Order: sequence, then C-alpha cells, then structure tokens
Amino acid sequence: MPATRILIARESSGSRTANADNDVFDYNGHGTAVAGMALGNPAASTLDPRGFFWGMGLAPTTGIYVQKIFGPTLLTTTQLTWANDAYFWGSTVQNHSHNDYVRRSPAGPGTGAYTQTAQEYDLSVRDTFGDEPLTPMPVTVSAGNICGGDFNFNDGDCTYRVLSPATAKNVLTVGAAESWRPRTAPDPTYTACDVRPGQPTRQAGDFLADSFKNVAFVSRRGTQDGRIKPDIIAPGSLASITTNQLFCINPATGYAIDTGTSFAAPQAAAAHVLLTRKRGVTMTPAMLKAAIVGNALSVKGGVDRYTGGTIAARPNAVQGFGRLYLGDALATSGVTQTYLDESTWTPFTAAGQWRSRAFTIANTSKPTVIVLAWTDEPAGINANPTLVRDLDAEILFSDGCRGYTGNQMLSTEVSRTQGVLDCGIFTYDALNNTEMIVIPAGAMSSFTLDIYMTTWGFGTGDQRFAVFAANAY
Repeated sequence: MPATRILIARESSGSRTANADNDVFDYNGHGTAVAGMALGNPAASTLDPRGFFWGMGLAPTTGIYVQKIFGPTLLTTTQLTWANDAYFWGSTVQNHSHNDYVRRSPAGPGTGAYTQTAQEYDLSVRDTFGDEPLTPMPVTVSAGNICGGDFNFNDGDCTYRVLSPATAKNVLTVGAAESWRPRTAPDPTYTACDVRPGQPTRQAGDFLADSFKNVAFVSRRGTQDGRIKPDIIAPGSLASITTNQLFCINPATGYAIDTGTSFAAPQAAAAHVLLTRKRGVTMTPAMLKAAIVGNALSVKGGVDRYTGGTIAARPNAVQGFGRLYLGDALATSGVTQTYLDESTWTPFTAAGQWRSRAFTIANTSKPTVIVLAWTDEPAGINANPTLVRDLDAEILFSDGCRGYTGNQMLSTEVSRTQGVLDCGIFTYDALNNTEMIVIPAGAMSSFTLDIYMTTWGFGTGDQRFAVFAANAY
C-alpha cells in the first residue's frame, strides 16, 4: 500500500459545540477527546501510575478530517452530507461519537428504535454519494451512555437500549468495556475526577476501570427488534483523553479522564486504519465489520456493571460479539487469517441464489471462526424487524445431514450442531446482518462455507457481502 494513501486516511469526528460559527476551534472539547482516542500522539512520554501513556491513541500517525457537526447553523445537515464530504476529501473511515438522547427520560427499556437518523446512516455506509458506482465507507458509532446527560448536563437518559444512530444495521456500533486503570487509595491521580464540573450526577459506575473483561455501567445494549447491538465493545471507562476543557483534568499532566462509549467507538475506527496498513488495501464496511467481529475476544464471565451480573456467552446484547482485539490480526507469524472482501464474490441478484467456498483449517487443535457480514438496504422508519435482505451462512458435515449456522452458539461459545434430531432441519438468524460460526477444535480439517440469499426484501441494487476466516484458508 503506498505510504501516501496512509497519510490521507482520515477519521471525521463530531465536535459537540453549541456555537454557531464554523471555525476549527472545539469549544466543548468532546470532538478533540474523541479524535485523541483514535489518533492521539503524546508530546511527552508521560506514563500514568499503571504504566500507560497519557493521551495515546491507537493510530497516532494517521491524518484526520474533522467535521464540526453540532451547532445551530449545522443541525439541519444530515449524515448523507457528512459522509459525502468526508469521502470526497479522502476519508477511509468515519467515526460518530454522538447519539439521540431523550432529555430527562425515566428509567426503562425505551429507545433502541430504528429512526430516520439510523436509516440515513445505513444508506451512507452503503453508498456515500447515493449513485453508481457505489462508494461505500465504514462508519463507527458509539452505542450511547446509560444515564448520559444531554448537552446542557441535565439529568441523563436512563433507558438502556442503544440510541440512534447506533441502531443502524450497517454501522459498527461500539459499546464500552472497562479500561484497566484501577483506583487505589490514596491515589491523587484521579481526585479531580470525583466530581465533573457542571454535572454532579455522574453515577459511581463511571469511575470503575478494574478489568478489560467487565462491561462498563454506561454501555447501552439491545434494540427494539432484538438485533445484536452493540456489535463489539472497547475500553471506555476512565479513558485518558486529549482535551483540557469541561472534563475532569489531571493537573499533573494536563490530560483529562472521562468515561463513555464516545471514547470506545473511535478505537474501532483506528482499528480500520491499522488493518488497512497491515493488509495494504482499504476494506469495505462489510469487510471491516467481519474482521473486527472475527478478531474480537469474548468477555464471558466478566461483570456487567449495569446489572451486577455475570456476562453470558457471546454473541449477546451486553458484549456484542466481544471486545476489540487486534493481536492476532497484526501478528507477523503463527496466525492464519483470510479476508474475502466483496470483490471476491459474485454479488447476489435475487432470492434463492447461493455462493460457496472450500476452506482448509490451519490448526485443527484450535477453534475456527467464520464471520459473514453485508451492508443491508435501509429499512422503513420504526421497522421491526429491520433486516431487509437476509443472507444465511451454513457449514455442512460430511454426512450432509448435520451442520452449523450463523449465530447459533452454545454456552461454550462454539456453534451448536444443527440437524441432530431432524436431518437437515436447521435454525437460522433472521435478524442480524452479521453472522458468526465457530467450529470447535478437532471437529473437522476442512469444510465448505455455503452462503444463501434467503430473502431479497426490496431494492434494485445487487447484494454484496464479505467473509472473514480465522484459522482457515
């Protein structure tokens, strides 16, 4: 991949400002903080008490294209305009760390709806310009914060389902795991964070960062139609952020600390940059989602700080498909991963079609992960379910009677064998446009992946898809 292409890879980040001007200054600090999580490059090598660099982002040498999307003069602008602008100026992935909060909403299961905003985001991911040829661009979105306040820091929205635009199907929705920045007394590092200026109602869970396996209190989960959202989680509690405005400040370093899914989402955007650098090609939105989901680590057995309960096996609405992890994807040896982006496959044009590919398992002593993802047609507002075009992944055993299908998992986090009692009668996922199959270690040495176009729904464009495989080629 040419170095110049890496230098112009950008991420757009909304700056939460109430100012009407269009200058580049971030009056609120939120956009700067979000950008820093992806791209922060500390001026000095200052470590916190746990040995982490203050303000260090995942991809610090990457360029950024900033869009200031909040303010009275900009509120009528839609995601279609932002995506078009970002793509035109060279962005390869776009992050949005903002959500549609309901002011002073009571506690309860509300929200999680597929709104007009979500519909626009689905359309923009599929095609930023809305014409031919398609110009897709990955978009990462924060899941939203439970009891997160509005822009004026009034009492927060304590519903728990994800908030639009995170309810969109084609975006990569990111919830918050805890970071690892445990507080021990006395520890002056975090005393400035005990009370956030202007928002004294922060919940105690905001200050917990004891294990990467825990899901943060603030992390929203679930949709009205039962889809798996968030797609993944990433560390978002007591995050070190690159701003000195409005957040709790560490006076010794000048860096701030805060908690929220806003700081988890840009890490997934940065992951796109790192995977692009590693592989030398820019991935489609479907390929990015398949790769990040396929590389994610389960946090089963950790603590859900919102309920206090133990996190169940993935995939589920608490952890999605797991926590962001790139160790295997960026490894230089000893790991086999296969990326089959949309150009690898002949697109679907109607229901009843199927595509197949044979795989060999690299190491039969380890599980094998297969992930199918596709950018779906936007659904109608408040649709339930929201899936328009249903693709299904299937792997048959050699007897032709039993097999695995997408998202049908056991508590051991391997795929449940289908067709045991009734030969060939399987259960399929009809809600999600991301499907995972995990083949248990030793179950087979090779297999054929079949992908079926089960339901066409509507729309005139063809249907493309991407497949990621770990431990298979």
